[in-house]
Amino acid sequence: MPTVKWFGSCTIYVYADHNPPHFHIQGPDWVVVFDLRDFTETVRDGKVPKGPLREALKWATANAEAIWVEWGRINEHE
Repeated sequence: MPTVKWFGSCTIYVYADHNPPHFHIQGPDWVVVFDLRDFTETVRDGKVPKGPLREALKWATANAEAIWVEWGRINEHE
């Protein structure tokens, strides 16, 4: 699972798995998955702290192009 960005308490990952294009923001006991096309939340598991999630989502929004590049690189078979 390629790490796109690491924060103090959470990490942004892109997996080679399935469509639609998406990314994961994961903390020690939680995960949230966002659709890369419109940043809608598609999965939430665990008690997600608002501060770290807000920080990671802010970075992801500003760096969507880099996440798209990583998604394309690891999902070339799609």
